[in-house]
Amino acid sequence: MDERTHEYTEQQPETTLGQYAADVTPPPATPLWRRRSVQIGAVIVALAGIGIGFAANGSGPSQIHVRGTLQLGPLSAVAVNDPAVDGAPCEAGAGYNDITPGATVTVGGAQGQTLGVGALSGGIERNVDTSLGMALGDCVFSFDVVVPDGQSAYTVAISHRGTQTFTPSEAAAGIALTLGQ
Repeated sequence: MDERTHEYTEQQPETTLGQYAADVTPPPATPLWRRRSVQIGAVIVALAGIGIGFAANGSGPSQIHVRGTLQLGPLSAVAVNDPAVDGAPCEAGAGYNDITPGATVTVGGAQGQTLGVGALSGGIERNVDTSLGMALGDCVFSFDVVVPDGQSAYTVAISHRGTQTFTPSEAAAGIALTLGQ
């Protein structure tokens, strides 16, 4: 029995070693492009390239916001809620059905070219007066159109209501238009 045990003991390390030897074999090498550090590095390089591209394009013409309001007088406006109160929604009255939220606001340059197109916001009641026994107020719509800076003049047209011309400083300060006063 000792011989068998001895034989068994001598063979066991070879068998066990053979099993572990198979487990110790290194896995196949991962291709360089599949390694996490290489992938992260590639993303960083790509993002840096995009940032440089934006910086290079940033040297183009700057832009300005042409902001303004269109005010309809009290006899041209209708309160959505009765009675009218400052800050409440309103809409244009009869004869002004083209003045609505979303109506086209076109900003042009001195040469007649269209620089940008925007839209009117919803109307808001302002300057409500109740001294005549009823609440009457102006209905004020606003707009904000981003256009290239550097024009010698800017034009603003709302719907089909004609075109107004403004200097660059007037356009930068904000434009106040009135209708139906």
